[in-house]
Amino acid sequence: MNLVATLAALKERIQQRVEARVPAAPDFRLPKLDRLEDCRRIAGDWAANADTVNPRPAGPHHALIQLFKRLVARSLRWYGYPQRQFNQAVLEALAETQRLLAEHNRNLLVVAQVAAQAESLRAPALAEIERFNQNLEAFQAEWRKKLDEHKATLDGRIMANVARLDAAAGEIRVAVANLQEAAGKMQEDLLARLARVDGEIEKEVGELRKHLRLNVDQLNDAVNRLQQEFWQELASYREELTGRVEEEMNLVRLRLRSLTAERSGDLQVATGRDHRDGDLKVAATSPAGAELPTTEFDYPHFENLYRGSDKEVRERQAEYLPLFEGQAPVLDVACGRGEFLALLREKGIEARGVDLDPDMVARCREQQLDVTRADAFEYLESLPDDSLGGIFSAQFIEHLPPPGYVRLVRLAHRKLRAGGLLLLETQNPECLATLSQSFFLDPTHAQPIPSGQLRFFMEEAGFTRITIRHVSPVQPLLPDLPLWPESDASPAAQSWNREARRFNEKYFGYQDYALIGFKPSESRRP
Repeated sequence: MNLVATLAALKERIQQRVEARVPAAPDFRLPKLDRLEDCRRIAGDWAANADTVNPRPAGPHHALIQLFKRLVARSLRWYGYPQRQFNQAVLEALAETQRLLAEHNRNLLVVAQVAAQAESLRAPALAEIERFNQNLEAFQAEWRKKLDEHKATLDGRIMANVARLDAAAGEIRVAVANLQEAAGKMQEDLLARLARVDGEIEKEVGELRKHLRLNVDQLNDAVNRLQQEFWQELASYREELTGRVEEEMNLVRLRLRSLTAERSGDLQVATGRDHRDGDLKVAATSPAGAELPTTEFDYPHFENLYRGSDKEVRERQAEYLPLFEGQAPVLDVACGRGEFLALLREKGIEARGVDLDPDMVARCREQQLDVTRADAFEYLESLPDDSLGGIFSAQFIEHLPPPGYVRLVRLAHRKLRAGGLLLLETQNPECLATLSQSFFLDPTHAQPIPSGQLRFFMEEAGFTRITIRHVSPVQPLLPDLPLWPESDASPAAQSWNREARRFNEKYFGYQDYALIGFKPSESRRP
């Protein structure tokens, strides 16, 4: 048993023995307070009779005497008032003294009981403490003996370990000395080698510096020459490009002028004005039905070659579909191969088309599309006013002379119901790639139509909420103006890049545009 367990057991035994002994109260006699109670009671009675008169026998004489006494007592009441207050205070003091003495007696009884109990516990507790001290001394002697034996054993082991450590330390000191000697020799050898290497490196570095100085000078000269050549070539390229652009613009103006001159005779024959209703009369046909000044050709085959496949056209026109949701019925004017009609059918939007070319109409009908072969203007004139929800026409108005597309816009406004949508797509004449590569490729094109001009005619017809949407980004048909590297922060390079981007975006941006307008709820008739 260890020391902690022994002490805990002894403490538990002492506590149990002390709690088991509860002695009875000793015979302790307290002084009686009966006499003090009698005196207090008598004094109280006298105090209560202080303002009364002693009784007398009955009779007139005695009654008169009693009346006299009461009058005298009443007249002297002010004189006896302090005495009465004193008597009352004395009685209260006696009562409080009696109470305190009784409480004191009770306290003395308790003190006596506690003293008796302490006396009864003192002797056993002393005896128990004495036995505990004896057991503790015996326990200490036993543990001291064991500790001495263990200490002696540990001292022997420690001395043996110290001896072994001393021997190992001697061996380590010898080894360290040997290592220090070897390290000193290795250090001397390394220092000698480093000195030789440093000399060789210094020699090679000197030679490299000479070569680098020579190479840097040569590179600087080459860079200067390259910069001069680059700026000269850039200036030459800019002059060449400017000349080409001017040549192309001159060519475009000449073509427009020749086309206008060629068409002027036809317009005088094919165009007239009815002075009674102010309406323009245009002999309008579809692109394939347009009469060429020289010869006829297979326009559907021409369109397949240069406009693109059905899939490509459908992909380009798919972005217009959200505009026509809720706009049924929709009419596709000069619907051609019917790409947009097929898209509308897939979306569940009621639509029909009109085209003059029999091959195009047959191709649409093979796809189960609702297409009528007729002149676009005659077909529109046959429809009731305010009967269409949307009119779509792509790559058609550039085949018409100005009176033709003006009349088309006005007819569309008449045939659309309130809130109806008109979308006209044509080639973008602001794009140089369009003018130089695609517009004049089609011999049935009449003239390019600027977006501002078409917007004006739509506003004049009564359309509102007119917006423009540029489509068909330019393919790499013409070279863009080159940009200076972004790492060059010089003002000249930044200015060149800014102007080059503006030029590329303006003249090589989008080949086509679509003008979109809505017929208002209350519109004026043009």
